[in-house]
Amino acid sequence: MRRSARNQAGFGTNLFWCIAGIVILCCMRAVPAVAQAPAPIAVAGLDIAAVVAVPVIIDGSKSHDPGGQLITFRWSIAGAPPGSAATLDAADPAPVFVPDTPGTYLLQLVVRNQDGTASLPSTMALIAFANSPFPNARAGNNRRVAVGSRVELDAGMSFDPLDRLLTFRWTVMSAPKASSIGDADLVLRDSARPWFTPDAAGAYVIRLEASNGERTSEDRITVTAAAGNLAPIADPGWFQYLERRGPVALDGTASIDPDAGPSPLAFAWSLVARPSDSALTGNAIRNANTAMAGVTPDVDGAYVFRLTVTDGVASDADNVLVRQSTGRDMNEAAVRGSAAGNAMPGGGPAADPNGRKQLANFALQVHPIVLSVAAGARGSVTITLLAPASSQGAARLDVIGLPRGVVATFGTQTLALGDSTLLTLRAETNAPVGRHFLRIAATQISSGAAATSWEPLQLNVTAENLEAGRGVFCPSGYSGVKTAIYVAPYGSDSASCGRTAELPCASIQRGIDNCTQAGCGLLVRHGLYKTTATISLKDGVSILGSCSFNGTPDENSAAARYRTVIEASPAPGSPALNGDGINRPTFVYDLVIVGKDETATGVSGVASIVLAASHSRGITMANSTLVAGKGGPGVPGRSFPGGSGGHGQPGGIDPGQG
Repeated sequence: MRRSARNQAGFGTNLFWCIAGIVILCCMRAVPAVAQAPAPIAVAGLDIAAVVAVPVIIDGSKSHDPGGQLITFRWSIAGAPPGSAATLDAADPAPVFVPDTPGTYLLQLVVRNQDGTASLPSTMALIAFANSPFPNARAGNNRRVAVGSRVELDAGMSFDPLDRLLTFRWTVMSAPKASSIGDADLVLRDSARPWFTPDAAGAYVIRLEASNGERTSEDRITVTAAAGNLAPIADPGWFQYLERRGPVALDGTASIDPDAGPSPLAFAWSLVARPSDSALTGNAIRNANTAMAGVTPDVDGAYVFRLTVTDGVASDADNVLVRQSTGRDMNEAAVRGSAAGNAMPGGGPAADPNGRKQLANFALQVHPIVLSVAAGARGSVTITLLAPASSQGAARLDVIGLPRGVVATFGTQTLALGDSTLLTLRAETNAPVGRHFLRIAATQISSGAAATSWEPLQLNVTAENLEAGRGVFCPSGYSGVKTAIYVAPYGSDSASCGRTAELPCASIQRGIDNCTQAGCGLLVRHGLYKTTATISLKDGVSILGSCSFNGTPDENSAAARYRTVIEASPAPGSPALNGDGINRPTFVYDLVIVGKDETATGVSGVASIVLAASHSRGITMANSTLVAGKGGPGVPGRSFPGGSGGHGQPGGIDPGQG
């Protein structure tokens, strides 16, 4: 609220004037004190480990004004390494920032409401590494729970700046004196989503360690178990990037009330921020007092909406960012960094219609969590159900939020606990271009009750194939490939081959060797490739096979069924494909690899090996067929001459008995 003009001018209740040494007290009518409205709150986001030259989104979208006024953003670089010339969009709620020099950057955010009142500054640190960055451990928000209720921990928002796979380990740092909870009570403590059951009132401090195989970082969460009403948890859904104009769904259905009371959840959506040239107001939000609301942005830019939920006694609120960008595209790496850096809420168990959690006896893992597919192509992710060794049963897999024109196919839709399968997403030519935020759900049914867990998956549908202008089509799209090396049976190997589809390399190994830039991958034409040497994968270099170099084949044509076939006959006991030490995302799609029959003699039982991989966590193989040959014969048995027999005992006479 704005102060009165009188107070701003310096007038008070009593004024003392001093004239010629005489003090004269003038009593004026008291001006009532005007209550100051609370200042807006800036939230610059969590500290981030990053890599030089890799874009990152700095997320300030959780900022808000307690009085409900609209806010504007003002970012500044409060500190940077010597020699840095990095900049960022000061007015954007979640600007893209590209560190250009190794070191620590201090990024400061101040927000102002419509009265002009400024927030206190909020500062986050971004530490940029030239290489070998630390992962970003994210243990989630502190929580208040009931004694005796199962608590799920969630490291799903942890991420690695180079998108390497992470391993997790949870540790109980402290527990109430009356509690017997220890590390052994964290079920699946080496997964992203363990759980435990508090046995006494008080605070439990849990540490998360996230490792990328080279470096480890940690985060902590405090879970407070107590009696009384538990506050609801607001979940406004994932951030949305729109590459077309139209209505936007605001989805708060994942909000929960852990103790389902004392009253049913009530919802209220409001507008927090809008682009500078927008005239949108909170009144434009349709069904603003329901879990599912809607709004239609009027101009391109970033909008921030806030969801407040209450159970009649306690309340909670959270923000969601919606960016409409019909004229430009965002860097996928930046979006990935934002998703993992908590700009994309999600994860956690599903809520039943009464708002209560149904807790699953497993942890769902999806890799990768960002999949790019061109219209008319397909891509795959691996789904794993992690569960204790003693767990039994299965869960049904589903995809929530599929846009029209995208078809999902599971390798196995009912998956046994502990097993993995592939989910293939095919984008038809009419699929809407843009980023779509899906949920992969796994539902286990036991004793008639359904328990569901889910994980986020970002699907990027591009307008056309990366290489469409060159007449190149690969059936699984171009996952992670920014620059391509082309390989075809009619090509020619050289140190410079493969730069264009017209001058391809002849062998897959030469193509891999020529892939030297970050984001490089092989586009391999269909046909037969014979090799007498092991093909060695390179960390981060994907192989996308069964490509056509003559445009997109008709689905019903023979060309649509052509495959890349590798006929391998390496040295005895050597693999056709070696994937040792592959820890960055490396995709192997649409290959048929046929091993040779081992015929070497004189060596016992030589195996025919198609694929060998050790100390590798980054390989994703899909839509491929591996056919090993027959193993080599065993060594024939040898015969030895027998030794001479022993001498018999001399004969004797047994005298008769008289």
